[in-house]
Amino acid sequence: MAPLTEAAVRDHPAPTPYAVSSLKKLSGGTASFLYRGTLFQPSASDAGTAPVLAKTVVLKRSIAFAAANRNFALDVKRRDYEETMMYAQDSFLQSITTTIRGSCTAVEVRVPYLYHFDR
Repeated sequence: MAPLTEAAVRDHPAPTPYAVSSLKKLSGGTASFLYRGTLFQPSASDAGTAPVLAKTVVLKRSIAFAAANRNFALDVKRRDYEETMMYAQDSFLQSITTTIRGSCTAVEVRVPYLYHFDR
C-alpha cells in the first residue's frame, strides 16, 4: 500500500464543511493516523450543551495497517464499529463532580463529537 501523505489527509475533507488549511500530526493513534486540522471556515456545532464555533477538528485516518506498525495488517471495517460506539456513548455520562486537591470540581467527560464520517 502506498504511504499515507499529509497532503492526502488534508485534501480528503476539501469538499465538506470541514476543509482544512493545515494539519499537525498528533501523538498517539496506535491503529489510526491522527491529525489536528485548522478549518478554512470555522464551523458552528451543537456538540455538548451549548453551540460552539469550532476552529479546529481532529481527522482520524484508518487504513489497512496499524499506524504504529505498517507490518501489522488491520481491517478498515474496524472504523464502522468505532463510529457505532461513538454515537452510542454520546448519550452516556456527560459530567461528573469530583474532588481534586480538596476542592469540588465539575468535569465534563465526553467521547469526541463525530462531525463527519466518510465511508
